[in-house]
Amino acid sequence: MKIKTIILIILDFLALCGFLLFYGPFDSFKSWYVNTAVNTMSHRYFAYIFYSEKMVNEIVNSNYSIPPAGETNLDEIIIDTEEKDTYENEYEKQILERDKDNKEYKILNVKVGNYTAIMAVIYDPSQIRILKANVLGTGGVGENVKSMCERNGATICLSGAGGQVNAQDYTTNIPEGAIIQDGEIAWSRDNSRVGPYVGFTNDNKLLLAYDSPTGLLGRGVRDAIQWWPFLIVNGESMKSIGNGGFGNAARAVIAQRKDGVVLFLATNATYAYGGPTLDQVVSVLEKYGAYNAANLDGGTSVQLVEKGKLLNTLRNIKQQQISGRGMVSAFGFYTD
Repeated sequence: MKIKTIILIILDFLALCGFLLFYGPFDSFKSWYVNTAVNTMSHRYFAYIFYSEKMVNEIVNSNYSIPPAGETNLDEIIIDTEEKDTYENEYEKQILERDKDNKEYKILNVKVGNYTAIMAVIYDPSQIRILKANVLGTGGVGENVKSMCERNGATICLSGAGGQVNAQDYTTNIPEGAIIQDGEIAWSRDNSRVGPYVGFTNDNKLLLAYDSPTGLLGRGVRDAIQWWPFLIVNGESMKSIGNGGFGNAARAVIAQRKDGVVLFLATNATYAYGGPTLDQVVSVLEKYGAYNAANLDGGTSVQLVEKGKLLNTLRNIKQQQISGRGMVSAFGFYTD
């Protein structure tokens, strides 16, 4: 009898703690929980388990981001990725000092907030291309980045865009917007529809712009996908109100410095909703000289692959993931 009583007391205590956590005076927790859930493709329904739609909306509306104005000024990017003899600071040295046995790219281990992250430093942006899933538009689950990378023969790949969300709140292999590959529209439902696009021009500069697929081709874009938000544009960083509205999650980001060096960043997360805020990501990117940067699909979509190996750690609610969620696109870097 005593054991049963103790168990009941423990359960009652845990229930009380949970009640106080979700309904007590812990506004920061409520904000973190709701915004992270709402911005997680396959688990957004979690926000409505404990809170009404009205409360969810109030929390979301009090936490938002102000994106940087305008779009990439390509004239400010002067590609010069030659190795230097001197460096302005430790971050410049980490980026620009080549590895002895690999002059094409390097892999850095960095910290973003309290989380570990992996950054691929790529010296030749002309060798970066958009990869797309082997099947698109059927409503299936897409293709993980490791598979895309190996199938296309790329050396390093970073997850790009996730697909549209179906009635069961899961992502599909139907892209949110167009996919442009090698100067051609590889996928699109509406070539005139304007959206936020992330991609490279024919002169190998990262373009962040709101435009249509046909408009992008007219501007000399060779590879691009639709995703958001833009984090840094022409050196101006995103501003956050409250927690920024994007919560905490694993992050994938692509960035380019003024000298043309490209950064693929993938952060780790220890549990379903663990991970840095976008503010913390921006802070790290600024230290490493990012002049333009865009957020890509996050959570268990985040996949950074090198030579067939997943470099970052993925974990959903139940267990560590081996390969990551199916995606519709990725950025791939090719070496000789």
